[in-house]
Amino acid sequence: NISIDNDIGRPLVNLIRSPSFSDYLSGSDHAVPLRLLPTPEQERCFQVEVTTFGGGDRLIFVKDISEQYKLEMMRRDFVGNVSHELRTPLTVLKGYVENLQSLDRSIIEKIERPLAQMEMQVVRMEVLLKDLLWLSRIESIEHSDKTSSVDLGELTNELVGDLRAAWPDREISLSRSHDGLILGDPMELHSAVSNLIVNALKYSDPQSPVVVEWLCEKGHPTLHVSDQGEGIDPTHIPRLTERFYRVDKSRSQKTGGTGLGLAIVKHVALSHNAELNIESQLGVGSTFSLVFESNDPA
Repeated sequence: NISIDNDIGRPLVNLIRSPSFSDYLSGSDHAVPLRLLPTPEQERCFQVEVTTFGGGDRLIFVKDISEQYKLEMMRRDFVGNVSHELRTPLTVLKGYVENLQSLDRSIIEKIERPLAQMEMQVVRMEVLLKDLLWLSRIESIEHSDKTSSVDLGELTNELVGDLRAAWPDREISLSRSHDGLILGDPMELHSAVSNLIVNALKYSDPQSPVVVEWLCEKGHPTLHVSDQGEGIDPTHIPRLTERFYRVDKSRSQKTGGTGLGLAIVKHVALSHNAELNIESQLGVGSTFSLVFESNDPA
């Protein structure tokens, strides 16, 4: 509700009363556009971009993306609703498989192979639905509490301990040189770190180590997860965080991946104002990094 007659010359932060807009405008990093999401007072969604030129002047572009935002919310809600609806029939199928497995051995021997395939596919669908529901939760604007002080170093330490127990034949090394806390959602951060380490375990040589580092680089709390796998062709890297995108479909089916792990990591990073960086070299391996803002709440 800006009036040309009354509002020319007034500071923008007085006209657009949004803390995120004020922080974005006063900051120096404008590489990623800012979204001003709908509120009870403002039903539309806007995208803000800032370009600096001349002697520190700024050119601000504001685009109404309300229709695009509505479509994104419809897709998110559809995925979430379908995932919920599929859980019941999947539970029924799982129950029947378990009942069949409890039959007399002489009967099971005749259907052992199809039963094993049914069980494997049911488990695969359970994991897929779990990831879809989790991704839908992360994307939800209602779920936006990032005010907990999280010791990501300790969280990672506990997670590595659990994964060492689950993967006893694999070497997972962890180094921690940063003691600071970050503001965030512990469950989301646990999910992101877990996905990165599990991916490294799945897609690297069983004899090679997975290296996890929690440190401070250039003032930013940073988590590195490195493997000595086959590496990723540079043409695939921009699409790795897309839902269901697979570099090697046959290998992903063997490892049991859903194709949603890195999409989850990306959305957790976005919701925490962090960056997900991917570096990879064919025949050498890959490093996935979460780079957080310097916002130690301690």
